Amino acid sequence: IPGSVTLGIDIRSIDKGQKERLEKELSQSVDTICKARSIDYHIQWTYKGDPVILAPRLISLWESICKKENYSYREMMSGAGHDAMHMATVAPTGMLFIPCADGISHNPAEKAEVEDICRAIHVLEEAVLQLCNE
Repeated sequence: IPGSVTLGIDIRSIDKGQKERLEKELSQSVDTICKARSIDYHIQWTYKGDPVILAPRLISLWESICKKENYSYREMMSGAGHDAMHMATVAPTGMLFIPCADGISHNPAEKAEVEDICRAIHVLEEAVLQLCNE
């Protein structure tokens, strides 16, 4: 039986209220369990960033380009703390993801096909050209 344990939990959501409720429920559950078992504990929140909604205009533009080029795509949320969270405070921001083998990213095992990378570059290029011509 270990003398101490450190546990990291990454809570992500695009809904601030839902995220806060989960954080509160988690804290209450840890408190209840630890009191029942006479365990000392300390919760340290290392980061509690607010969710960021990305620019609908960019998402719509990328979607229209994908449709025109007959590229498969899907809109998805990301709760990850990317640079986009900070950029969204100063400019319209979006994130274009590239499919990775087995869904693995931000990891040495990450692998993306060159064709998918080229498609994403093309979508970005078309979007920049369209935005510049508006």
